[in-house]
Amino acid sequence: KSIDLYAASKLEGLVLPEDNTFKRGEVGGWLSHFRSWKLAASLDEPLLVFEDDALLPDNFAEVVAGFVPEVPTDYDFISLCIPEDQKPDYMWINEYSRMGEPNIIGRYEMEAASQHYVGQGRVARSYIGYGHTAVLFSPRGAAKLVDAATELGMITPADCFILNMSHCNRVMGYAPKPAYTDGFAVFNNEIKSIIGSMK
Repeated sequence: KSIDLYAASKLEGLVLPEDNTFKRGEVGGWLSHFRSWKLAASLDEPLLVFEDDALLPDNFAEVVAGFVPEVPTDYDFISLCIPEDQKPDYMWINEYSRMGEPNIIGRYEMEAASQHYVGQGRVARSYIGYGHTAVLFSPRGAAKLVDAATELGMITPADCFILNMSHCNRVMGYAPKPAYTDGFAVFNNEIKSIIGSMK
């Protein structure tokens, strides 16, 4: 039996704008993310969430266990998958709109000058624009995202929404710097293309 995703969204308290261009899969993705945030907030412990196209290296658990303690304790989420084509975003100079949408105005010459730089270690402030194949949410961060999504509705795809909320400082997101992404999750393009054809 087919699920009425739009009705399900309303039941969750999510508003889908009338002029939206979302495909069914994107609405379903939103519902999955939204419910995972609610779960993380209710469990009162961090929740690691994977999308359906995630591929995990054999040493993923070890890599994450070593990385998370390096992240500042104020984190709301930690991106554990950095798409290859998003790595250059670390060096872009961005102006962000009130809703966290980026406008590139230049490029940094030095890594330490980046607005995403937080120190000499492996950790950076969230810098990617899409892609949340694997992400760790804190209970506090998950609750903030529930509040933001309830207030603003499904204004962008869910992964972009999470990252935009970080860029406009409604939540605090972190990620490994581009040079330190080995051992983190990757997304399977073949799986994604199959899933995309079904949306």
